[in-house]
Amino acid sequence: MASREEARGQQPGKRRCRRGPAASRRRARPDKARDPQPLEAHIPLPDLIRHYALPRWGADTAYHFVEGQRIRHAWVTRQQQRQLADGYAGLVISDDGVVVVPRAVAEQVRQRQPENLLVLHPLKRREESPARRS
Repeated sequence: MASREEARGQQPGKRRCRRGPAASRRRARPDKARDPQPLEAHIPLPDLIRHYALPRWGADTAYHFVEGQRIRHAWVTRQQQRQLADGYAGLVISDDGVVVVPRAVAEQVRQRQPENLLVLHPLKRREESPARRS
């Protein structure tokens, strides 16, 4: 019984590239300049906020903040309160009201629609934070 190579008319032991020599040249070329913006930059802002909004269930702490001349509050969990104070999360205005989002999303809001960003404190490193009890 003949091997596959012999049946195809090839030398035994040598495999032929299916794509041909042009495929190897294409792989050797440097990639075209990639878009420097992250994927989230192409997603509409309301969808981005809705997708990454932190859950509100269990929110039992009022987080007070200043909006213009008024003092307002948003209900958050204790963990979200710490994240907001340490700069790891931010408050933004969305179609659903005021929501808590991670810092990366809050910075996207700052770049695209700064009037919708309510709270984003400077990032505080964990070693700078006082020790917290559980």
